[in-house]
Amino acid sequence: MTIVQAESNLDQYDIVIQTTSVGMYPNVDVSPIKMNKIKEQAACIDIIYNPVETLFLKNAKSLGAFVQNGLGMFVNQGALSFAKWTGIDPEIEIMKQAIVNNSEESKC
Repeated sequence: MTIVQAESNLDQYDIVIQTTSVGMYPNVDVSPIKMNKIKEQAACIDIIYNPVETLFLKNAKSLGAFVQNGLGMFVNQGALSFAKWTGIDPEIEIMKQAIVNNSEESKC
């Protein structure tokens, strides 16, 4: 399926997951797909965590979709790896806050 086909059929999907690096800092003004036809209340997930809210997510949110960024996945993967290597369970909330506080978006 092409991007044009995907864009024209967005109203048929309940879940849209963005898995590319398009929209990641420093290229925050681009989105991999036009969200014009997204279904209201669709779930739109972007695995990017910097910026915390990508243009993809902003556009989806403005049209009534539920949005989720990649911060949770990033932090939990890191926490699991840290625990496996050290035997210590890290403080996930502290990890999340450290990422948010140090993202390029928060420095603007």
